[in-house]
Amino acid sequence: MTAEDRMPLAAGALLVSLVTLFVYLTTMPASITLEDAGLFQMICHEGGIGHPPGYPAFVLACQAFVNLPFFDNSVLAGNILSAVFAAAACAVVVPVVFELVFDRYLAIVAGLLYGLSLTFWSQAIIIEVYSLAALLFLACLWICLIFRRQGDQRLLPWLALLFGFSLANHWPLQLLGAPMLLAVVAPRCQDLWQFLGRPANLVKLALMFFAGLMPYLSLFQSDPAVAVFGGIETFEQFSRYVARSAYDDQFVTASWHSKWLFQTWVWQQTLIEFSFLLAPLLVLGFFRSFLELEKSLVLGLVLLYLGGTSLLIMLLGFEYSDLRIAIFRPYPVIAYLAAVVWLVIGCRYLMRFLEPYARRVVNLLPVSLVLLLAMQNYQFNDRSEDGFGKRYALELLQQTPEDAVLFVTGDVGVGLLGYLHHVKGLRGDVDLRSWNSLVFSNRLTSAFAPQELLDETRTAFVAASQRRVLSNAQPDFPAINRGIVFEYAEQSGFACDGSQHGYIRQLVALEHFKDELLDPHERELHFGLLLAFTRQHIGLIMAGHASEEERQTLQELQQTFAGKLATLETLLKYPQGPQAKLLLDRMAQAAAAAMPSDPSSQVAGLVDEYRGRIALLEEPDLVKAADHLRRSLQLNPAATNASRCLLSEVLSRMGKTVEAKLIETGYEPC
Repeated sequence: MTAEDRMPLAAGALLVSLVTLFVYLTTMPASITLEDAGLFQMICHEGGIGHPPGYPAFVLACQAFVNLPFFDNSVLAGNILSAVFAAAACAVVVPVVFELVFDRYLAIVAGLLYGLSLTFWSQAIIIEVYSLAALLFLACLWICLIFRRQGDQRLLPWLALLFGFSLANHWPLQLLGAPMLLAVVAPRCQDLWQFLGRPANLVKLALMFFAGLMPYLSLFQSDPAVAVFGGIETFEQFSRYVARSAYDDQFVTASWHSKWLFQTWVWQQTLIEFSFLLAPLLVLGFFRSFLELEKSLVLGLVLLYLGGTSLLIMLLGFEYSDLRIAIFRPYPVIAYLAAVVWLVIGCRYLMRFLEPYARRVVNLLPVSLVLLLAMQNYQFNDRSEDGFGKRYALELLQQTPEDAVLFVTGDVGVGLLGYLHHVKGLRGDVDLRSWNSLVFSNRLTSAFAPQELLDETRTAFVAASQRRVLSNAQPDFPAINRGIVFEYAEQSGFACDGSQHGYIRQLVALEHFKDELLDPHERELHFGLLLAFTRQHIGLIMAGHASEEERQTLQELQQTFAGKLATLETLLKYPQGPQAKLLLDRMAQAAAAAMPSDPSSQVAGLVDEYRGRIALLEEPDLVKAADHLRRSLQLNPAATNASRCLLSEVLSRMGKTVEAKLIETGYEPC
């Protein structure tokens, strides 16, 4: 490649970075979002350690970036950093793809297609580690491709440095992509062995590699302001943290069926990433790559895709559920690079095929693909007006009395409330604590303390507290259900602050505009809030304490799908009278009719579970109950589905003891 060739390519890479950066800056949220955003915002602004494996390269970069004098303590600085890394990654896609297809125009198109793909775009506009992970992997791949073409051994120490640094950001994804790097340099194996045969070169490689790993030293902190499990002072603690040993990614219930469901989801998601309309080109490009690329490059692309998808599914052992899908969704972001290459190869073949018939317009085909992808994915990734998470957190803080203790749990509670409290300084009068003694420095016990000790310590703290104590989750002991929070009390009960009704009506209105909730974690929170407020208002009515406004609010809640489910849930606990079964069956049918067109597997399974329970009421219909419960398990095969034990019981009553035992095989006894 001559200097004349490199200049247009460099200009194209610059164009790609500017276009994608503009797209990211105009679609990124200006308010705090869910999942890990709150945690990373706290760590970047306040200091601390990222969740395992620590992501020290990203954390150090973020801490330096957000503290630049022209940034305030808003979420924008952290989000912008992700966008900058993402735009740079898209720029590197250009020379990488050029080395594979030797077409500058298609290389530029590939950079835009990757940048506008569904998941990469979604991660580029929030504070996350994936855009930096993609950038570092692409940089390593580019060096490998240049070495493959030129055989310049001077590149190898820099590759070692960059690969070490990439491991200091997100080592699991980098290692899963490493087989492609090996496949790319395989034709230069003689040059590699020649280089490695000199001891001085081995020392140089080792020094550069370990220099890249140096960010990991930042994890050694005795008293970090923010850290999931507290400080790291010993090598044993360090190794456990980096190895993610505190996380249980292996589920006993993750059967081969679950792995297959995950695999089919990944195949479908790969096509969704670049629009179903472009799927034929992607598939065409996959098969054409075996004819147009060298074998080692074909192997490398296949290994890259399988490593970040199929192999990862096998290693994680996730049970198939909507929560695990939401967690897994960004993991293949590097693997999708292979799909981009296949897509442009398919596009090139189609252009060659059409050229004799439509020579004037054929060059517009790649641009049209980019525009089509941008228009499709814009509707899912324009989060410029997204304030759902912040509204929830502010409402929760508003319902928290002055000078109270507030326990929070989960990514939603800890992340959102932690950011607003510690970074933004809201409600300084509140003593904000983690329910599980995680993240915050004011933990009651060690994060690794036995559950019994944590429970005892927490109970003693609540009993001895002179302040009102609340939690954002349903506690195991008596509490007043206030809808969005629970206040510890001597007896359980229900209460409602009239100021909540405006917020509840906003949630009800969102039921008809769910497209505004672009993030799956937001949709899950929205559904959970509707359930919680419905349970609260049903409790108020059953206790005889409901006002007319609260009765009206319940009626509005019961117009939502979640409200119908919560009502069914409650009435199933107290079926009364001979007409109860008929009434409940009608309500269940209404709930099924109101179910969204794309419900989560848990929710879809829950509807059939309730219908199965209804069939077991007075004058039970065992056959109908078994049919609904089987369908519930088909829709939601997770171990947490209560239909499993219930179906086993029904089958036993029907005399089908063998089938009943098969239902429980591989799971904890019912």
